[in-house]
Amino acid sequence: MHFSRRIEHLERQDDFRDPAEQQLFRQVTVRDTRSLATAIQGFGWTVWLVSVLLRHPPALDLVAAGIAGLGMLAAMALTWSARGPVANGTARCLYIVFLTLGLKADILVTSVPVFWVLPLGAAVTVGMSPIFTGWISYGFSAVAVWSILLLGQLDALLHTDDADWVLLFLLSVMALGVTLNLLFRHERQRIFLSQRELARLAFRDGLTGVHNRRSFMLAVDEHLRQTIGLDRDPGHLVLIDVDDFKQINDRHGHDIGDQVLAAVAQAIERCAAPQVCGRLGGEEFGVLHAAGVDPETFGRRLCEAVAQLNAAGLPTTVSVGIAPFRAEDPVSVTFRAADEALYCAKRQGKNRCVLTSSTAAPG
Repeated sequence: MHFSRRIEHLERQDDFRDPAEQQLFRQVTVRDTRSLATAIQGFGWTVWLVSVLLRHPPALDLVAAGIAGLGMLAAMALTWSARGPVANGTARCLYIVFLTLGLKADILVTSVPVFWVLPLGAAVTVGMSPIFTGWISYGFSAVAVWSILLLGQLDALLHTDDADWVLLFLLSVMALGVTLNLLFRHERQRIFLSQRELARLAFRDGLTGVHNRRSFMLAVDEHLRQTIGLDRDPGHLVLIDVDDFKQINDRHGHDIGDQVLAAVAQAIERCAAPQVCGRLGGEEFGVLHAAGVDPETFGRRLCEAVAQLNAAGLPTTVSVGIAPFRAEDPVSVTFRAADEALYCAKRQGKNRCVLTSSTAAPG
């Protein structure tokens, strides 16, 4: 039951934090629906092609059929290849237009073209609702479908005894299509936001909000692959430890200790930005310090920033150990060297940084 309540809590996170996250949702939705959209488009193209091939006698306008068929294939290829939301949405709209043009050319050679307008319009309008990621592109496509199919046939439909039912049918189909499209979009958004929250819980420290150890180590591995693989300076590893943190917990309680950790983490994040920083465990933090900035200057600035915090009304300082990443050494060796440098800083009086020039333990 407790687990079920947690899942329900995740699913209630139904709003985007900022425009950047909303844009990411659009990009992710395009990527995740490309296969579905292309499959539905392929099905529509196949059905249309079969209707052309089985026509007897073959009275179809072959030029119009060729343009529609090639247009659908081109739009399908663009749907599969386009990565941006605007380009991909445009490709899906173009496919619907070409499909409708092909169907219109097909029904015009039937004995009663007006008979096919409503069922084909309903099938296309409702069937295409899952492949559109936004209601604007869907609405534009739906209007295009009915405009093409009703062109030259609207007068015949409106002059029947059942004209009121025709209008009701058109409005009902449009309303159903828009409703389905919005429901599909809402479901995709719910899944996206739940995944976002799960990712935050998996890769962010719950107390301080910075990267946790797992996320920090993944960032280190990725950074080393990108820099060492391209023969670039990989920078330094910076380890930070809050001085005398056990005494803070013992004297003032864990609530105050948590406030100190959160304040220190925020100070580290501000100083390190845009570089990656994380909480490695307890009162220890790490920074992935890229090349180009003097690491000792960064370490001293970090010590000064924390010393000025007065976190939770308490004087707080940190000790900093810094070691360079090297292509020939595994990450564990760099961590060990930075850790030794950190404890060297503590032995020298705390509230200071020590940079080791190699991955050998500093003396």
